[in-house]
Amino acid sequence: FVCPELKTQDFSEYNAKLEELYTEVSYEGAFNGSDPDRLNALNFVRDKRLCASPTRMVQRYIAALFYFSTNGENWNAADPIEDWLSPAHECEWGGLECTENQIIDAIGIDSSNLSGTIPFEICKLPLLEIVDLDDHKIG
Repeated sequence: FVCPELKTQDFSEYNAKLEELYTEVSYEGAFNGSDPDRLNALNFVRDKRLCASPTRMVQRYIAALFYFSTNGENWNAADPIEDWLSPAHECEWGGLECTENQIIDAIGIDSSNLSGTIPFEICKLPLLEIVDLDDHKIG
């Protein structure tokens, strides 16, 4: 799997680059199996074989991590939270707002049964200014 943006020539290099990139965002040992949310986010990106700039790859990982950390599989399936984990650009996932350059600048999901924790990695979204998560069971 060749990914010019990540300078990888095969799937093994791609996988190693993802783990290196996401370890910088999360923490050393995040993917050793003891943290299922971070491992699920890594596997989501890995399985979709997205090839994009490192900045976009990090944004995709953090968006997926938000989904897994807040028990996205149990969210109410109503608008505006549709399309999460779809092949669409993460800026098209319901509840995420982005700049014209497709950089996440707001997360707004109200009354959709979110639970769990908000991952600290959302602080690494460089333009994120608004997090509006009213009426949830976030710990």
